[in-house]
Amino acid sequence: MVNLKILIKRVLITCLGFVIMGFSIAVLRVIGLGVDPFSAMNLGISTLTDVSFGTLMAVSQLPLFLIILWKRRNLIYMIANIGMVPYDAFVLVIEALTGGKMKFKWARLSMDGVCAVTASLLGSTIGIATAMTVFCMGPFISFFRNKIGAYADKQIFV
Repeated sequence: MVNLKILIKRVLITCLGFVIMGFSIAVLRVIGLGVDPFSAMNLGISTLTDVSFGTLMAVSQLPLFLIILWKRRNLIYMIANIGMVPYDAFVLVIEALTGGKMKFKWARLSMDGVCAVTASLLGSTIGIATAMTVFCMGPFISFFRNKIGAYADKQIFV
């Protein structure tokens, strides 16, 4: 059981992460460098359907969440515990379902690649930021998850 002090720190860090991500997406959109592949895909859908981008970002997570619930219920606690959205957690499901044969970084690269191609087909802007996300996000998350995760648990959440 996580104590209240640790829970408050996790919630605050998660909220800070959401603010930074939202700000970053907005800035990248305004300056025309493209956004992350999942956002780009939802921007394309938003343009075609007149459903707001924010609504699509929330609704598009639901099918992934249901698959996670169906295939890997144990990930639900992990998602709630560290503030992971279903899109990110789904990569862990892919890794688990392949018995670790498809490592996190390659599963993430594949998912981001599919979203980027879909976004392009939907008419979204695919810029340098989108390409960098496709090729770098999986390896970066893998690195930080392995190297910094243990440190954060010891130093921040005590």
